[in-house]
Amino acid sequence: MSGIQTSGNTTLISSIATTTNGAVTYSSGQNIGTGFLKFNNVFRAGAYSCLIQGIYITFKSAQTTGTINVHFFSSAPTGTYTDNTTFNLTAGDKSIWLGFGPVSSFAAFGSGGSGAELLQFAFPYYGVAQFAAGAQSSNVWGTSNVPSTSPSSIYALLVAASAFTLQSNDIAMFIATISD
Repeated sequence: MSGIQTSGNTTLISSIATTTNGAVTYSSGQNIGTGFLKFNNVFRAGAYSCLIQGIYITFKSAQTTGTINVHFFSSAPTGTYTDNTTFNLTAGDKSIWLGFGPVSSFAAFGSGGSGAELLQFAFPYYGVAQFAAGAQSSNVWGTSNVPSTSPSSIYALLVAASAFTLQSNDIAMFIATISD
């Protein structure tokens, strides 16, 4: 389930990770959730680039420490990324990998779970129309990382960078973007 809230050229987009049923402990380097998260409508209508300026993760359970690496992709990863298994970026997905952001600033919500955030992230994401218009050099990405069409979505995988114990479907993630 994805949601979108828009105000001016800024957008807050959500996606929910599907995790194993019951309490599960994740070790550093393991996938959190099965498959990837998809964030739709990252560009406003008529825009061809955006800046991911924040990553927010909420938990049903109380999490107060740790780090989750959020790996971003320009299209849907084709490798198999199973919940609670070691993250191994497949050869086919290396060309669509954009980078990652470490989320490690946690706050407890009392008895109502917790949240984590990475603010002032400043992660640029360009659609192919920017390159076709000559606005950006394809050398920024290298030729293999330039999307073949103007995407309106970005994809993410969550990987534990420290140990966590999570409940079933414990995580919701949001990204904040600003479009050109």
